Amino acid sequence: MRSVLPLLCAGAWLLGAPACGASDLSVSPLEKFHFKSWMVQHQKKYSSEEYHHRLQTFVSNWRKINAHNTGNHTFRMGLNQFSAMNFAELKHKYLWSEPQNCSATKGNYLRGAGPYPPSVDWRKKGNFVSPVKNQGGCGSCWTFSTTGALESAVAIASGKLLSLAEQQLVDCAQNFNNHGCQGMMRRQWWRRWPCTTL
Repeated sequence: MRSVLPLLCAGAWLLGAPACGASDLSVSPLEKFHFKSWMVQHQKKYSSEEYHHRLQTFVSNWRKINAHNTGNHTFRMGLNQFSAMNFAELKHKYLWSEPQNCSATKGNYLRGAGPYPPSVDWRKKGNFVSPVKNQGGCGSCWTFSTTGALESAVAIASGKLLSLAEQQLVDCAQNFNNHGCQGMMRRQWWRRWPCTTL
């Protein structure tokens, strides 16, 4: 089963409550080893002042991931480049402080009368789902969900699984005031000039 990484737009809550503010965790040598390996893998370097905080946060998140994965769940959690951040830090750095109200996100575009099955796992039906992509610091999560849906629709219709470019959608949607990749960086700007509606 593929490891499901916490996603910024929809699933950052999976990391749970922050470790900061709580008493220091007792960190085992094995947990320190995993943290140092994770730092090498993700090319992370911390000052001596920040190292202890990041180690504590990483160990707290790592324990939550391991506890989750030993349970009976339909998905697995895993480490990623954000594993030494707590939820408050993720929220501050990557999530909008208010919901977007852009014209591109309005409307119900579901077509057809159904009936529709309650769920379909396309991973089990063939090569119809593209790998998880890294959004990085780009504030255009809607482009990643759009390309993922289009990639799968094309694969189902044609049998070819393509990888589409999110940047093309960002570039082409300028008339919708999507703020490009700076969407999340313009929290305060957005409050003063919200997106226009058609």
